[in-house]
Amino acid sequence: MGELKYRSVKVEEKEVADSGPTVSSLLQKATLNDTQLSSSAYFLWSKDATLEALRTLSVTDVLVLFTPVIPPPPGGSSQSSARDSGQDQAMDPFEPLGRALSKYHRRIRHVPYVPAVGMTQTHMAFLQHAKAVVVVFCRGAMQAEDSVSEEGQLDFAQTACDEASGGGVPALVVMVAGDEADTECVDFCETVLCSFGYTPDALCGVADYIFGKLMD
Repeated sequence: MGELKYRSVKVEEKEVADSGPTVSSLLQKATLNDTQLSSSAYFLWSKDATLEALRTLSVTDVLVLFTPVIPPPPGGSSQSSARDSGQDQAMDPFEPLGRALSKYHRRIRHVPYVPAVGMTQTHMAFLQHAKAVVVVFCRGAMQAEDSVSEEGQLDFAQTACDEASGGGVPALVVMVAGDEADTECVDFCETVLCSFGYTPDALCGVADYIFGKLMD
């Protein structure tokens, strides 16, 4: 695929499922390990038809991005920016991914999910209108707390992929794995991209890989 031309567009307004704990309380409660993650990304495996469908979406098609409610990465800019501005709620650390994806496709719907709550009617409603789905989960990047559990994220990712597959919608999983890229835990999805971190720079790289700007 040839180099894609960047377009400056405004990210579509994000909607958040309002069930369960608040985003703010989860971000304040959970803590991260001290391990600093790099910005490298690579495909664990991929299906050509899925990548082709993602990269050739119609301008009217909706790409739904599901991301977990977890704290920013250690030293993450979103965390420091919120603190410096005195805001009550830290910026969603995956907001840069929504912005980066929007450079390639205009109609992005970024919908966070709470791992302890799982799939809600709000998420299902977005799935019903999706023409492509990208779902993120993190492992090895946070301490084991119920509110940000790896198991809850995996359950959500698998449910989202199963629902997408049942409707003939292409789905891609982004696994933020650090040095723990366990392939068995994501065998439910045919296209899996592994990222070593979720800093803004790392997430921009993820978007580039998804849309073929960077290749393995």
